[in-house]
Parts: sequence; C-alpha cells; structure tokens
Amino acid sequence: MHPQTVPLIFSLVSGRIIVRVHHQKALKEGLLRLLDQRYKGIAHGVGQTEILGRIHVAPIKIGNVFYPCSFMVLDSPNMEFLFGLDMLRKHQCIIDLKENLLRVGGGEVSVPFLQEKDIPSHYLDEERYAKQASGSGAPVASSPAAQTDASASASQSSGGGGSNSSQGPNFESKVSRLIELGFERQAVVRALEICNGNEEQAASFLFGG
Repeated sequence: MHPQTVPLIFSLVSGRIIVRVHHQKALKEGLLRLLDQRYKGIAHGVGQTEILGRIHVAPIKIGNVFYPCSFMVLDSPNMEFLFGLDMLRKHQCIIDLKENLLRVGGGEVSVPFLQEKDIPSHYLDEERYAKQASGSGAPVASSPAAQTDASASASQSSGGGGSNSSQGPNFESKVSRLIELGFERQAVVRALEICNGNEEQAASFLFGG
C-alpha cells in the first residue's frame, strides 16, 4: 500500500473502526497539510492516545490503482497504519482467506497478506502486549483500536440528559462543525443520530465511508 509514493505495511481491521494513521507516518507522507484539527480528541483502548485530527481524503495506491481514503491521525507509537471497516466497505474489499489475499474494488486489485516471518517485530510485540494485558484483566478488545471506537463513542455521547442519548450538551456544536464541511443540517442530524452522537463516525458516514 502506498500513500502517494511512500510504501508502507498496514494492519487490516475488519471490525467497526475508521482508518487510522500515526502522525509521524502522515508527516513522512506529506499528509499533515490536509489535517483538519477540529476532530481532535482522546481515543481509549490499551491506555489512551491523542487524536490529532482527520484527513478527509487522500489517495492510497493499492497494487496499481489509487483509491481515495480518509484517516484519523493519532499520536500512537504502537500503531503505524490501520485499514478499517469504513474503507473496506467503501472500496468493496474482500478478505480472501483461502488465497491469503485482500481483493479491492470487487476484485479488480489483489494484494497478498504478509507471512508471519515477514511481519516487522514491533507489530508482533504489540500483539503480545495486548494478549498479556487481556490475560491480566485489563479491558482489551480483540483489537485495541476496535475498543477505541467504542470508548470514544461512549465519551462523546455521555452526559445527554434526554431520552435520545445522541443529543447531548455538545450536539449543536457537532452539528455546526459538520455543516461547515458542506453538508445539509438534516443530513448531519440524521448521521449523528445513526452514530449515537459520535462526530467522527457521523463524518465518515456523510463522506460515504
């Protein structure tokens, strides 16, 4: 996978997660100039990490084809690039376990998964750390990043005093920020209600992720 022309290894997450990239990797690839800092926040998983913002669209080269993708940029030393369900769905990806391939665009491009011997050691170290934390009773999901979405959603939607938990005290500010991105108010409100008030997920929904 190549954002612009910089090659990288990415982790595939088929659970409900938005694509994430480490800010140093984004800097190396020249993507930080596209960063929308209105989407700053804190992500919780194994510990917590800072969300620096969102890149709404950038080209990713998979095989010989460029695909438009959106990213959340995190300050996380243990994560380089996570390719999540939002882009898997948007680009009609198929995880072919029999052939050990990721098929993109309904099959127009196929890229092989790495063999375990080819995976960089820091990826394996992170996986071992997650298993150890899980065994010790720490609240770890099968993927640390998968828990990030759930925790972020809970923290953003908490504090709503009405019967609709998506319309908390910050609901109107979320609506205003999403409208500034060019969406109609009715569509924004509906997206926030569908995503239980999670602004990040609502933005991805509106952008067609």
